Amino acid sequence: MKWFVRSLLIILILVMLVVGGVYFFLQSTKPKYTGKITLEGLKKTAKIHYDKHGVPHIGADNMEDAYFALGYAHAQDRLFQMDLMKRIGSGRLSEFFGKKTIETDRLMRALGISENAKASAAEFRKNPDTPHYKATMAYIAGVNQFIKKGKAPAEYTILGVEREELTLEHVYHILGYMGFSFATGHRTDPLLTELNKKLGAKYLKDLRINTADDSLKIPTYNPSGNDSLPNVNTGGIASAIHDIVQQMPVATWFGSNSWVVSGKLTQSGKVLLANDTHIKYAQPSVWFEAHIEYPGFSFYGNHLAGIPFGIVGHTRNHAWGLTMLENDDIDFYTEKLNPQNSNQVWATNKWESLKIRYEVIKVKGGDNIRIRVKTSRHGPIINDVLLNKAEKEAVATVKPKKEKKKGEEKDKKAKKTKLKAPKLKIGKKKKDKDKKEDKQEDKTDTTAQSTKATRPAPRYETPISVYWTFTKFKNKSLEGLFNLSHSKSMREVERAVSTIHAPGLNLMYGDKQGNIAWWAVAKLIKRRDSLNSKFFMDGASGKDEPLGFYKFEENPRSINPPSGFVFSANNQPEKMSDGVYYPGYYVPDHRAKRIKSWLTRTQRWNMSKMQVMITDGISAAYPHISREFAQVLEKDVVLKTSAKKQERYQEAIAQLKGWKGEHTLESVAPTIYYKMLSHVLYKTLKDEMGTTNFNTFMGLFVMRRTIPYLMQNKNSLWWDNATTLTSKETRADIFREAFVQTMNELEQQLGKKVDKWHWKKMHTLEHKHPLGKGGFPLNRMFDVGPYAVMGGLEVINNQAFKLDHTAKAMKVKSGPAMRLIVDFGNIDKSVSMLPTGQSGNFMSPYYSDQTELFNSGRFRETPMISRDSIQKMRRRKVLVLKPRK
Repeated sequence: MKWFVRSLLIILILVMLVVGGVYFFLQSTKPKYTGKITLEGLKKTAKIHYDKHGVPHIGADNMEDAYFALGYAHAQDRLFQMDLMKRIGSGRLSEFFGKKTIETDRLMRALGISENAKASAAEFRKNPDTPHYKATMAYIAGVNQFIKKGKAPAEYTILGVEREELTLEHVYHILGYMGFSFATGHRTDPLLTELNKKLGAKYLKDLRINTADDSLKIPTYNPSGNDSLPNVNTGGIASAIHDIVQQMPVATWFGSNSWVVSGKLTQSGKVLLANDTHIKYAQPSVWFEAHIEYPGFSFYGNHLAGIPFGIVGHTRNHAWGLTMLENDDIDFYTEKLNPQNSNQVWATNKWESLKIRYEVIKVKGGDNIRIRVKTSRHGPIINDVLLNKAEKEAVATVKPKKEKKKGEEKDKKAKKTKLKAPKLKIGKKKKDKDKKEDKQEDKTDTTAQSTKATRPAPRYETPISVYWTFTKFKNKSLEGLFNLSHSKSMREVERAVSTIHAPGLNLMYGDKQGNIAWWAVAKLIKRRDSLNSKFFMDGASGKDEPLGFYKFEENPRSINPPSGFVFSANNQPEKMSDGVYYPGYYVPDHRAKRIKSWLTRTQRWNMSKMQVMITDGISAAYPHISREFAQVLEKDVVLKTSAKKQERYQEAIAQLKGWKGEHTLESVAPTIYYKMLSHVLYKTLKDEMGTTNFNTFMGLFVMRRTIPYLMQNKNSLWWDNATTLTSKETRADIFREAFVQTMNELEQQLGKKVDKWHWKKMHTLEHKHPLGKGGFPLNRMFDVGPYAVMGGLEVINNQAFKLDHTAKAMKVKSGPAMRLIVDFGNIDKSVSMLPTGQSGNFMSPYYSDQTELFNSGRFRETPMISRDSIQKMRRRKVLVLKPRK
């Protein structure tokens, strides 16, 4: 007995020691918000004052020290996020996550983001005396000082990986990922091409793939289709890229709202600006707020991890917000392959050699993977790189191996074989010999003109290349963003943003002088008339080639319009200067109409009214569909024969009929409406599209344009079930079946009392950390939520979820990544809110402290506290950065 008690006591002590050790280790990884640190690279002392929500207010005597301090502060709260974003853009996620992210790395390598980053960084380094260069390099130095001096966040220990210093190229990798995240065309064009080939134009007409003529456009005010589509196998490109995007470990962009009201419509007589960017929810949230001040400059804004300059923000003189322009900046081309040489394609009147490069993907726990990327004059051959089904299965079954120690890099079992692109190669190569053979292969590939190919045939029927505006120009975003925040006038702002070529942005502007403006910021491709850029185009004949780009001055814009306001909700802009509606992936005008309704019916705007508007959850569009459901169901004879359920049926139909579009936590109608809608869409579209295409379609914005038109078009071809050959289904049949299934599922899940089917029981939000996917206990450590939240699809408070007929809950996937209102009547009374918190370190008190405020639609002030004033604040946390002498 004594032995047993002693054993228990020893075990208890050991457990306590382990728990205590883990606790003290985690405590040591917390960001440091107070004290003094001596660092290399500073000229003078800089101070970081943290407010009660962990927002750093940085004061320095010169520009470079200020941006150095920003880099240090940003890194200690968001280093792991910064690391992930640069690794996505450069195709290096597998160094952290192993075989799970090989597909993502292959795609990113193929798109050429790294090539563009190298070229852009080289161009940027040519002007080392410019202020934007000095500020950028100071920020990078600050980040790297934290990496050298600070404690690594817990994620690095859990994954067993090392930190690496930030470089200028990494900054451009992050900008590249941002560009990819905005680019809806990567998934949309291949899917629409496949559906057009499979079903034809009559079916696509009802999907509303182009913006309707009667939709609300972004108004402009400036006082100063394919002839024949190739019969091509798209090779599952759309679903492959869609799956990759869904598995991204950091947030992707989905849309946004923004509006600016001039002084003639406000109580103060000064401009008000509102912005909420819609991004996939993740933990930490995408934005990091910071206030930076040095002599002659004071800026408060939202920063992206690894980017030195605010993407959204304000000075005391001007402010700006952003939404996605949704312009079509991606074109897919079908190339004609030389039957005698698989490294050549036809280019108008001759065979043209493809450029070839090789990439090596390092895989944690596995062997390196070597891929070959072929590029035509349009861009990379994308279906040469994406994994097919067999290759995905091969990746999934590769057993991880133990990490090799330094000095044991050479794999004795690896044998040099001729490369068969792009099969998965397991085994490391002998480097010197490999380089020599690569040079020889490159020479053979790029110089052969008419000789018979010496390599195996490609793994695709038709090469499909990607023309992406982002990679066609050197990236000048750093210069543009620096100049944007340092501009002194509206004219300087316009000049600054004109240098940003991609991704496409709606830049919303207001200033202290009373100006308001909106610019479509992007290099917009010129295409021939009647060319439908949403389908694959002919890359061989030369007839579908880009005709150049519009000048920035030709882009849509609105400057000080008579209405007194500008707005954007990712909807279609009015016509270009040449009378063309620019093609894109614009969302339906539901939010835009609601915003315009607010702005035209409300007078004397103030901060309180703006806060109510930006959290508005009423849909003006979906109640029309809900009433359509109800009217059809009321007439249904079959439903009336179900005597036992008649009372509940009538109660649910009454909810649909009486819904006014609200999405409060206690609402019942949205629970029934969205559940039924998801079943209707599945029963209507899946049989013709097929499961894979249907799942991809449901993740695209074009689906939301489809809903209003299709639901009210009782004669659409889509209603007939293609799998039933002896009968022809009608819209009424589909509505009835979907309604009965909805009622059965909700009764099982929520009970038989319809009035208890509250939205809060279905509509939940959880902020997931990349490591939270590993399950318990990591999800408990890193994830935030779930919580019931207000809002819904395509309302101003756009809390979006997938319309999944199999789901038991409407789990929110994306929504406002911040809410911001800037008031030039009193700039220090401007407000903001983040979904969770400032810090990405789960041991920080600022990891999730804003969650409750955000979910309930509340705000916190964002004062631009001067260096002198902040010194007098009580209970302040101050981190002093001192230069090493």
